[in-house]
Amino acid sequence: MQVLSETRQALSQANLSGPFIIISHSMASLESLAWQEKYPDEVKALIGLDWALPASYEDLKDNQALLTVAYWSSKIGLLRYFPESLYIKNPTLTEAERQQYKLLAYKQLISQAMLHESRLAKENAKKVPSSINPKIPTLLLVSNGEGMTFSQSEWQHYAEKFSSDQSNVQVIYMD
Repeated sequence: MQVLSETRQALSQANLSGPFIIISHSMASLESLAWQEKYPDEVKALIGLDWALPASYEDLKDNQALLTVAYWSSKIGLLRYFPESLYIKNPTLTEAERQQYKLLAYKQLISQAMLHESRLAKENAKKVPSSINPKIPTLLLVSNGEGMTFSQSEWQHYAEKFSSDQSNVQVIYMD
């Protein structure tokens, strides 16, 4: 869990000490779960924004080939020949935002670090606990799963199952 180590080092160098309220999104849940397990005195509370919980990685469809193609298409300039609907999924962007997104995607749709992280995600999910220290209050804000490989009921079931026997974990479902 390199991100956890780097984050703690950066906080230390900035002379910031905990306990912290850790807010994380999606795949960063793995770092948050590792943090609260390894350094519980540093964690005052957790807020999970649509966490990809460890159990979800067991059922996650592996798209490494697609990610690798996306990485290299961006890296060598082929991405500009693909329809933008393949890499701009948000229909609410303004035209200026779409243009900015397109330019950023042309420069680097997926970084080497993101590609590496996606390759290790399933492995890292097995290394973190599937529960939270009972002394750490936790709030999970869970979406309807739109735009993911899971259905709404599947996505929300991961949060239900994760929190079911943990009185310190509150789940709020967002639509």
